Parts: sequence; C-alpha cells; structure tokens
Amino acid sequence: MTVAELAEFWVHRVTVEPYEGEGAYGPIYGAPVADVACYVENRRQLVRDRTGAEVVSDTTIYAPVERAGLFPPGSRVALPDHTPVAATLVISTSPLTSGGLGLPDHVVIACK
Repeated sequence: MTVAELAEFWVHRVTVEPYEGEGAYGPIYGAPVADVACYVENRRQLVRDRTGAEVVSDTTIYAPVERAGLFPPGSRVALPDHTPVAATLVISTSPLTSGGLGLPDHVVIACK
C-alpha cells in the first residue's frame, strides 16, 4: 500500500492552530490551518507527554506524515462533529516512516 492509497481513509477534517510557544499572557498559536485531512479516533489510552509524564489521551488523530509539523505538542485542534468534544490539545506527535520497506508513512497525534 502506498501513501496515496491511504488517502481514502482520511475521511475527517480538522482545523489546527499550531503551538508556537509561550508569551507574557499564555500560549501563542499560529494561524489556523483549516480542512486538514485525517482520521479521528475516539479512544482512551495512556500516553507520555513531552516531559515524560503519563497522561490520558481521549482522541487519536492519524494524518499524512507530511502534516506532522502542523501538530507540535500544545497545538489546538478543532475536531469534527462526530467527536464528544469540539476541540482538544495535542499531547504528542509520532511520525511513523517505513524507510525502504514501502509501507505507508503517517503521523499519530495523541490528544487530550
């Protein structure tokens, strides 16, 4: 299966505001990026955040690996209608690449 063949599975759309750092008044976010193709799964699991602490993730997003840079930890994500919450924050981003194996590359985004 090629990356292009995964496109049929990106049935959901989200809007992402990439986290850019902290300012005097709290988090700073980049301009919203709308209509990001992905697959959103409502699944509770234990994950580690950027400090190594264990936290509960209630939403997992799968997207093309080329979109990994849109989802740094701390980013805000507006979710599709079928999810129990309207928006969430990114806990961790895990790009998965296959190297020379020819498997589809994608990114797994754990969210609160």
